[in-house]
Amino acid sequence: MWCQNRTQIDELAAEIALYDRAGLIHRILHFSSRTSLDFTNTYLDELPTDRLRHILMCAMSYLPPK
Repeated sequence: MWCQNRTQIDELAAEIALYDRAGLIHRILHFSSRTSLDFTNTYLDELPTDRLRHILMCAMSYLPPK
């Protein structure tokens, strides 16, 4: 989802809040966009869950899909 207004951002935040840690890591590692995300499993495993949510929220909010 590429967010273009406040309602979309709020809906995305609610969706991401439901993901568990494993789900967040999976979504980040398999994120599909014109710009790729280059994170390793090791790096993501060391991050707090809130940071993972932040990374995914930013990616899904601002990077247009392929």
